[in-house]
Amino acid sequence: MRLHYDWNDGWEYSRAEEGAPWVGVRLPHTNVELPYNDFSEKLYQFESRYRKAFTPDPSLRGKRGWLTFEGAMARARVFLNGEPLAEHRGGYT
Repeated sequence: MRLHYDWNDGWEYSRAEEGAPWVGVRLPHTNVELPYNDFSEKLYQFESRYRKAFTPDPSLRGKRGWLTFEGAMARARVFLNGEPLAEHRGGYT
């Protein structure tokens, strides 16, 4: 039987800059709100970081799991406990 967990709550967001603060967010999340017209592309071209701490249920030990991200923009690097798992490049796919 497949179990589904909603992981949208409990994330932290930070711009990838030295000393940038981490703030609590819920996904989906926008890292910058832009006006409908007359804005510079430099306003949204920066790297962001998201992180989430979790403790898996002991009943899941030894079982496979999948994480599905339904809206990572441009580039996403996924790490688990500091170890790289996967990388995605492209638009919202």
